[in-house]
Amino acid sequence: MPRVLSEQDLEYLATELAAGRPPMVWFTSRAVGVESGRSGKVTALDEPAEGEFIQVRPTGSQDVLSFSAAEVTLTKPARKPRKPDTPEPVQSDGPTAPGPIEPVWTPEPPPAPTSRGAKSRSSTENGDSVTEPTATRKPAAGKRAKPGAAATIVLTSTAEGLWTAEVTVGAKKALKPTTISMSAVAQAVKILHPEADAAVQPVLDAAREQQRAKVEQLQAELEEARRLLGDLDEPASQTETESAERSGDADAAADAAPAESSPEGAGA
Repeated sequence: MPRVLSEQDLEYLATELAAGRPPMVWFTSRAVGVESGRSGKVTALDEPAEGEFIQVRPTGSQDVLSFSAAEVTLTKPARKPRKPDTPEPVQSDGPTAPGPIEPVWTPEPPPAPTSRGAKSRSSTENGDSVTEPTATRKPAAGKRAKPGAAATIVLTSTAEGLWTAEVTVGAKKALKPTTISMSAVAQAVKILHPEADAAVQPVLDAAREQQRAKVEQLQAELEEARRLLGDLDEPASQTETESAERSGDADAAADAAPAESSPEGAGA
């Protein structure tokens, strides 16, 4: 009995397929719908490696069919021994008496297979022939879906301490450079990898110092502006105070004038 495929044999098939060399296999007696000992070329190995995952194109056929590891082998079967030639009967010169005539039994031809799984199984019950068709093997799976395009995400920092994100899928730009927060960048690199976090943290620290210095500068400018505004408001306040004082003196003088001109004041 031919040796079925082992793990090493499957690795050999995968290596040959990866190199572009379809390996040759031979069908065992367990193969359904294909003659035992017939050869074929492996075209693909499906994943996972379970059940009928080996795709084989039998020699002389354009169809690709699915087989299990027990149905094919890498061992080429031995040639069947050639039947000896039957010697022709020697004719005698004299007449021979006819022997008894025996009925000749001719076996019925097997049904023509419609596909690889069309092999029939016959059994004799009470002298009648009963044929039970076996299940048709499913055709090979279609082409595998193409893998998706690779995606690229680029994070870029500017001289002003700002960060932008850009996304490209294949040759298409899915996201144009867009400004993102430094907190989002810090969280992303921390999740990605410790080395990425260690490489980006100095850049983030420098950006924080730059923004902190900018805040201090703006606060100093704000204090200076407030001081200048106070200096501008002080002369106006002094003018209003002096005007109020002069107005109060005038009112007091006006009140004192009638009192001095009255008779009581003169008699006194």
